[in-house]
Amino acid sequence: MCSTTREPSGATTTLLALRHPPTAVFAQSDEMAMGALRALRRHRLRVPDDVSVVGFDDHELSEVVGLTTVAQPVAAQGREAARLLLAQLAEPDAGPPRPVEMPIRFMLRETTAPPHSRRQR
Repeated sequence: MCSTTREPSGATTTLLALRHPPTAVFAQSDEMAMGALRALRRHRLRVPDDVSVVGFDDHELSEVVGLTTVAQPVAAQGREAARLLLAQLAEPDAGPPRPVEMPIRFMLRETTAPPHSRRQR
């Protein structure tokens, strides 16, 4: 798997030019994953038959395009961040807040599949 942080379609094109191109792309966001999907289509590659794509965020269009993604509770994260900030402002000498874990969900959709034996390198 590869992660990309540059412009999605340009980064995907760079990955596809490698001697051993990836069988999967894990993008930093769903928007970047959608750019990767666009680049893969331009290169006439089929998702997920040739390359699997996974995003992150569960953007509202992710379900529409069938994008496999990691869903995170954005509204709950914002509420918790605000609560921690207000607590810190109310008691600045209380020390740093404790780490907070928030639940995530893996949303399996149509853009992922096990690599075919012909794709494995």
